[in-house]
Amino acid sequence: MFEDLRIETPETPPLQVRPGLFKDIQASSERLVHLVMVATKPDFIKQFPVYLELQRQGKFVLLGHTGQHYDWNLSGALHEEFNVRPDFTLNIRGSLYQKISQIVERLGFIISSIRHKAPTKVLLPYVHGDTTTAAAGGIACYNSFVPVIHVEAGLRTMTPDVKLVKQLVREKISVNEFHTILQKREVWEKGSSEPYPEQFDTRTAAAVSGIHCAPVELNQQNLFDEGYPADRISVVGNTVSDSLSFALEKAESSKIYEQYPVLEDSSIIRFCVHRRGNIVSKHRFKVLFDTVVRLVKQGYNVLWIALGGTFAALRAFGLERKIRRLAEKYPSLVFSEVWPYYTDVIRVMKDCAVIATDSGSIQEEANILHVPCATLRFNSDRPETLIAGANILAPPVTSNVVFRVIQEIMENKELNQRMRATPNLYGESVSAKIIDFTTRVANTQNIFRWEQERIGFSDNDDWEPGETTYL
Repeated sequence: MFEDLRIETPETPPLQVRPGLFKDIQASSERLVHLVMVATKPDFIKQFPVYLELQRQGKFVLLGHTGQHYDWNLSGALHEEFNVRPDFTLNIRGSLYQKISQIVERLGFIISSIRHKAPTKVLLPYVHGDTTTAAAGGIACYNSFVPVIHVEAGLRTMTPDVKLVKQLVREKISVNEFHTILQKREVWEKGSSEPYPEQFDTRTAAAVSGIHCAPVELNQQNLFDEGYPADRISVVGNTVSDSLSFALEKAESSKIYEQYPVLEDSSIIRFCVHRRGNIVSKHRFKVLFDTVVRLVKQGYNVLWIALGGTFAALRAFGLERKIRRLAEKYPSLVFSEVWPYYTDVIRVMKDCAVIATDSGSIQEEANILHVPCATLRFNSDRPETLIAGANILAPPVTSNVVFRVIQEIMENKELNQRMRATPNLYGESVSAKIIDFTTRVANTQNIFRWEQERIGFSDNDDWEPGETTYL
């Protein structure tokens, strides 16, 4: 006998589609339909340059929003800042697994509808990096025979030899020595499941991608090693470079220093913690929390940007009141939720002395802005920044370890300048390169390839021509 169970499901707004969307797709003279998907604030920042470049080139392009980040400071402000509006919104809600299932179902409906209403069109969905939308959105598209274009493909976390990290923790080597050794490729290895769930997301997205746009050669090599076809992989750089160009052009008009005059001090340490590995572990989170307290009490200026996960951890571990009291007592600590405008973020970030973060994108931004970065993790999914010398790990084992790393970057001017001198690893005009590669492939091959196409038999004279019928 089975027991009937009622599954509690969140109340979700209906899927919203702008009027006339499907008719516009049918009526378009363009064979290729580009669909740029966004979901979270990092998605907006990194995908909007692709969307705007497609518009600039006169391509037929749609913008799809899952609704994962729907608060104004996480979503609406960026629509306003970049002057774009989505063509449809999935309006997902609930826990992580519920959001995933809703993306698969709702985006799957959109993709299936386009395919049936405009069967002669070639749909090119762009998903970004290591996000839930890259994984779930990719699954939704792939199950309608529509592989995605994976922007920021091939991100794989790498971890240095644990013996090296233990030497740092036990003070057997200096921070400066640690930084130097991290630049040796041979001390790094793959295999970590962190950041969670981002490593799952990026690997899943790879499996449902028809085109892989890798930021750097290390990402390309990861994809080669995993067996993805070389003719579908291109090193193009990272679209965050385009986003930064957009923000830096407007940065001087930012009014953020009027709101936070203390931040005009050039010795600011920008601090942020939101990765699940750090916020679900009481020990790791308290190590990072105590580091901030120690930095502030030692006289350093700290800007702590708190995301939703940060606030959840502060409440779960009974630390929210303590950090707010600390900010009241020490004007040198600015404790703030996420700022709505990217231009304001970059205006201050470029002036910082050190950026201490567990974010992936911020490691990239720090490199492009030539600001030393300390990654608050045991590893990195942007190991190229550490191998190049722009970045250093500050593993959250003890607050003394993390404090020592940050303090050394602050006080050791030679180290600070050496980290700043690292060249931009992520290129320029990246969105244009992505679009060029994508359209070149799409105009010469089927993005979804059956095996006879992949290995060349369908090119034989005796192979019966004709379109594949998708039932």
